[in-house]
Amino acid sequence: MVSSAPNNNEIPSSFKIVYQVPFKTMYLNDGTSTIITIWNSNSAEISDDDYKRDAEDTVQLIRDSHAHYMISDHRENKFNISPDLQKWYSNLIAQVLGKSNFEKCAVIITSDLNLLSALEEIRENLTELGDEVKISYRFFADYKEAEKWIHGKAG
Repeated sequence: MVSSAPNNNEIPSSFKIVYQVPFKTMYLNDGTSTIITIWNSNSAEISDDDYKRDAEDTVQLIRDSHAHYMISDHRENKFNISPDLQKWYSNLIAQVLGKSNFEKCAVIITSDLNLLSALEEIRENLTELGDEVKISYRFFADYKEAEKWIHGKAG
């Protein structure tokens, strides 16, 4: 069943769970080469070390996948990221996404200014990598718009 609110875990049956921790679940659809990442409110309880381990595990999954598209839903992400961890994370993710097979990454944004700043820093780091990066990275307020852009022909 397709849903405009994947945070309710109404992920289409064509997606399989490829990674799950108490605060985040990642799904993959090989047919559409798409990964969906959904953060949940349990993220408020994680430590910096949990966050780092998760980021490293996520990076490995990205490296191992043949996906070209990702929708990352941060609407329920409640993790309070420190400035130092934000810098580490945004550099790591920008480097990995920039050197992956990804063509498009849609980020469903949160109203949390701290987290939004971290997500924006990833976008800036991707831009700084210049011509070697072929990924489009955009923010969206809702899942349906993100999904439409991911699978649309326009960059």
